[in-house]
Amino acid sequence: MMKSRVAGCVMRVAEIKRRVLVCWICCALTVLSLTGCGRSQEACTAVAAVAEAVPVEETDPYKKYDHVVEVDGVEVGLKDIEGYKPYVIHFIYSTWDNTDGNATDGNAFFKDSNKQTVSLDDAKKKGIIADYELLKGDEMLVMYVKENKNGLSLMPAPGPGDLRLSFESDIEAYSVMWSDAAMAKIGLGNEYKMIDISPSVDIEEDAVVCVKEVLYETYFHGAFGANVGQYYLFVKDVKYGEYTTIK
Repeated sequence: MMKSRVAGCVMRVAEIKRRVLVCWICCALTVLSLTGCGRSQEACTAVAAVAEAVPVEETDPYKKYDHVVEVDGVEVGLKDIEGYKPYVIHFIYSTWDNTDGNATDGNAFFKDSNKQTVSLDDAKKKGIIADYELLKGDEMLVMYVKENKNGLSLMPAPGPGDLRLSFESDIEAYSVMWSDAAMAKIGLGNEYKMIDISPSVDIEEDAVVCVKEVLYETYFHGAFGANVGQYYLFVKDVKYGEYTTIK
């Protein structure tokens, strides 16, 4: 009987020790967990403080420009380039009093005094213009023309995508086909409108930029009498546009 009681006491003591050990382990884990959370919270707070301390840098899309003007509701950035005058050519699709369409993306090409075709890229290489930019969605061409380079004319051209698709990006090929379309449209020997570019005349002394609004139309023509053809662009009217200086 005594042995049974002793054995029972021993078992109870062992059970109590086991429970105490389990409790101690749980407490230890709880303390570690709370300590970890505290450190994690401190780390999160530190990261948030650093993020809050770093200033958010606002990007100014016109930072690289010397002037900003508004042309027909569009903000246009302009640079000061010595020896060159800025132009904004706004192409406006116009057929039967409708002005809805976009065939140029602002693209164009020059005709020099000898009526030779000169692409915008070639004009840049030759120093006729210092730089150019196509504002595609607004059908505007921004370019900087050499201030003593008169006798230049400009013609609207298909947007770069259409030019690449139909004429392998060859503006001279388009110009040749355009001449054939012109004979069909207005007749041999008749005059057609062009956009005169004369920096010494167009740019007034106190003007920031010369703005020209160009109304153009499309004319479908089969090359050299072919049934399958393309649309070619013709100038209907050119007038001086207005602008507002923003910066």
